[in-house]
Amino acid sequence: MAAKTRVDGNRVTMDDLVYEVKPAGDGYHSVHDEFGNVLGYLRVRGKTIVPEDYKVDGAPPVMQIGRLWGAVHLDKDNKAAAPVSKGVCQISTHEAATDTQLESARIHRAWLKKQTGIKASYLVRDPATGKAMSISIWQTRAHLDAAQSATDKEGTALAASSVEVYPFVEEP
Repeated sequence: MAAKTRVDGNRVTMDDLVYEVKPAGDGYHSVHDEFGNVLGYLRVRGKTIVPEDYKVDGAPPVMQIGRLWGAVHLDKDNKAAAPVSKGVCQISTHEAATDTQLESARIHRAWLKKQTGIKASYLVRDPATGKAMSISIWQTRAHLDAAQSATDKEGTALAASSVEVYPFVEEP
């Protein structure tokens, strides 16, 4: 490691810039810059680190950060020593919905809350614009996927204009 490069826990410092490596579930780790922007992901396979680099301008390659982090965190059993993610979050954005659609979405949310692996489910809405967001937090990505592919759903989820899945949830 160069004189200005060091690894302290999940914090990788390179030339006075700090990067954070966070568990993202299913063997993935997300790489963040000091402003919280995701630069990409790492997947640990044995002693090999496979990067998924978003190629952010001005940031070093995720592989370079991953190699430094992996040199410290891969134990003799070839597993990442970082803590396990506390969940997976899905956020869906919805345009204005009718009262009938909202009622069906509430029924769907009640069904969702009964599913294995659900930690929390929220529906937030701006009454002035009708814009809404559905937020669900799951124990693992597998639980989220199982609920999405279930065939005996009650109610109907609101049509989403965008859906994002965040593979790591920090709890207070």
